[in-house]
Amino acid sequence: MNKKFVALLIPLMLLPMVSFAAAHWYDYITKEYKLHAGCVCVELTKWHVLGTTSYDVNCNNIVFGDELQITNIAGVNPCDNVAKVAGVQILANPIFPCWELTLEMFVHNKGTLSVKMDVPTFTWGGPYADEPVDFGPIVDPVPKPDYFQYWSKAYIWKADIKEWVEMEPTTFVLKPSESVKIIQYIHFTGQEVPEVQCHWFRIECKYPFFQYVPEDKISSYTWEAPK
Repeated sequence: MNKKFVALLIPLMLLPMVSFAAAHWYDYITKEYKLHAGCVCVELTKWHVLGTTSYDVNCNNIVFGDELQITNIAGVNPCDNVAKVAGVQILANPIFPCWELTLEMFVHNKGTLSVKMDVPTFTWGGPYADEPVDFGPIVDPVPKPDYFQYWSKAYIWKADIKEWVEMEPTTFVLKPSESVKIIQYIHFTGQEVPEVQCHWFRIECKYPFFQYVPEDKISSYTWEAPK
């Protein structure tokens, strides 16, 4: 038989075998996912001055909004791009030996993930001879001056006893729509430092919140039986 004819005939003989192999029956199952990443978002929903020794220095019958000014800082919720209150800016002018301010704040978990509150950080700046141009980050921090005292406490609402209970940072979890009450106290004890008269100070207080990761895993969620 002609060798060239055989070379052409062999591929034609293999075609039915290929077709037979590709025509087998089959079936399959699928798993289909839709995953939506949650977001961490906290909002300041309320603040209240519990006490201050600021007083009406210029005799205009106004203290709040004059000698003591507190302004909300606007932010954006990363979940829905809706406006939120991200903090406050506080201007106290003047302060003096034995000046005090106790401020209460309510921080609401507005995100879709549970969060924990980290230990707050305090950064100090000054004294400055001239008024700082704006609030902004403190780029020249100093150790806490000895003539300032402060503390910060966090409280969680306990529904079973209907009371706010003091809790240490990192020891509690805020689920979405839950709140923590924070009380901060600042005291200027500058009687022994007359050289700071007419100077300015800066304090930056930051309360970090981070995503909570449960330590335990849950299981035993099973399928719905076919009907």
